[in-house]
Amino acid sequence: MNCIKYGFCALSALLCLAACDGGVRDTLGLDKKAPDEFRVVSRPPLSVPEEFYLYPPDEAKERGVQPMKDAAKKALFESGNAYDYTQHYKTDAPRGKVETALAPVGASDLPTVSERTFLTKLGASKADPAIRKTLEEEAKQASPEKMSVLDRLQAPIMDGETVVDAQKERKRLIENKQKGRAVNDGAVPEKKEQINPVLDWLF
Repeated sequence: MNCIKYGFCALSALLCLAACDGGVRDTLGLDKKAPDEFRVVSRPPLSVPEEFYLYPPDEAKERGVQPMKDAAKKALFESGNAYDYTQHYKTDAPRGKVETALAPVGASDLPTVSERTFLTKLGASKADPAIRKTLEEEAKQASPEKMSVLDRLQAPIMDGETVVDAQKERKRLIENKQKGRAVNDGAVPEKKEQINPVLDWLF
């Protein structure tokens, strides 16, 4: 009888807890709440600007920095003479102190001994000032525009890959076998494939 009584009381208590509102469940720790996103993130008060007008940019206040596109164009097309790198070779002193967060040091324009030696071996001070004109003339001479239409059709379209010449290789293997030599004795004959001209494809 006592077991039935205790069981009935426990079941009644569970039903009461299930019917309780959120306040009792929160007190007993039975309910979990997700954090409120509006309280987690601080929301500063809204401010209205004094004026809503857009003023044109002041050219006098613009930074005196040349755009990269203009600087590259000037370096390519407006350089009349070759740049003389030796004009900076005035001292062999090191670049300066080590740059730190408290005392930043600007990069020096003076090259080190290693850089000077490297540029000297490259011949940087002996650059051809008319190299662009020379390359342009060579490109015009090698251009197929000077060829006639018939020459273009008869000429190979392009050179292919280097492959083994089968006939000469067969002859070399037979000679090595007759003379008792090793198979790999001698150089392997090679040839360069060529794609047939347009006329060979048509006829």
